[in-house]
Amino acid sequence: MKELFLSYLYKLRHDLAFKITLIIGGSLALLMSLIYLGLSFLINEPLLSGPMMLIASLSPTQNFGLAVPINLITFTVLEFTQGSIRNKIIGGHSKAEIYVSLFLNGLLFTFALMVTYALLSYGLGSLFGLIKIDGSVVANPLFSYSDSYLWKLIVLSIFSYINIVALTIFFSTLFRNIGPTIPVVILLIVFTSVFGTIVSAFTNDNEGLLWALRIIDPFYGTGAVEMETIGQIVMPDGTVIDDTVRTIGTETFVSSIISNVVYTGLFFGFGCLIFAKRDVK
Repeated sequence: MKELFLSYLYKLRHDLAFKITLIIGGSLALLMSLIYLGLSFLINEPLLSGPMMLIASLSPTQNFGLAVPINLITFTVLEFTQGSIRNKIIGGHSKAEIYVSLFLNGLLFTFALMVTYALLSYGLGSLFGLIKIDGSVVANPLFSYSDSYLWKLIVLSIFSYINIVALTIFFSTLFRNIGPTIPVVILLIVFTSVFGTIVSAFTNDNEGLLWALRIIDPFYGTGAVEMETIGQIVMPDGTVIDDTVRTIGTETFVSSIISNVVYTGLFFGFGCLIFAKRDVK
């Protein structure tokens, strides 16, 4: 197992496609920061900050998020097409060991990319967020979040990307072909992420449906639109409205962690079982 992991680590360090992906991620982080900075000057409102850029960078369906499973699929499928998997079996490694190594390698690949992208986004957002607009320092974006939102989102994102790795490795080893694997994986990720966001935004009063989504949809927590009232605001015309911030409720937080753990276990378990029973050409 250690041999397989070190071999992949060496390959990753010297792989040109991986380095190019890192460069693209850094360029995208810079581009998004500049876009938000330009919009801030355009409308004279603070849109840019480190936390806001960090939140945007963690989404599995926006910006850099979808590049991760696509590149992971390519790396994994090439292991089959180039004969690397067959050579590992001939070398005496069991199929179970190989599948576990593919999963661990996928985690290394995914978090190397996402941590780099998230830290760059946060750093650039914090740096550009200090630029003054109309004499005031940009400290807070227009989007308001509860005090616990950021750390809960980070935790849920970690579990979500572990699940995405398990999902990606499962279908990559099942199809062993880039063509059908990419659309299946991307459609599943996008649908489950976007569906939960849309439903939560328009059906806040349907607790039964929301609970079903919390349990069934593993990416519901990272995209759910849940609001918390922190006070009231008196408008110029005397109208009183609720002052709300976006939050991640305790029920959603716990349910999403459990859901991701269960799906990760299912994809990993069935993937390992199927891989062990199939022949490798």
